[in-house]
Amino acid sequence: MKISYSPELINELKDLYPDGEQMHLFAQEGHEALVYHLEDNIPNISIEWLLKTKTLEEVHELAKLIMRKKALYMKCAKEIDAEYKKHGR
Repeated sequence: MKISYSPELINELKDLYPDGEQMHLFAQEGHEALVYHLEDNIPNISIEWLLKTKTLEEVHELAKLIMRKKALYMKCAKEIDAEYKKHGR
């Protein structure tokens, strides 16, 4: 089924993933696979990275980025769910 992603979702996607051409295409064409690509592209904070980090600001910036990417993933999942409900699935 083709998903009608909101303009807000597409704009946030382009902002967070400016080089994510495959994801941009999935969003524009309404592919459900977008949600899987978003999930796969949420970074994790590893212990190794934390030990190498020099400033708290770096940790804060990565944490904010992760929160934005998780929020986009959740928005995408909700839009897919709403589309299914609209079509009685």
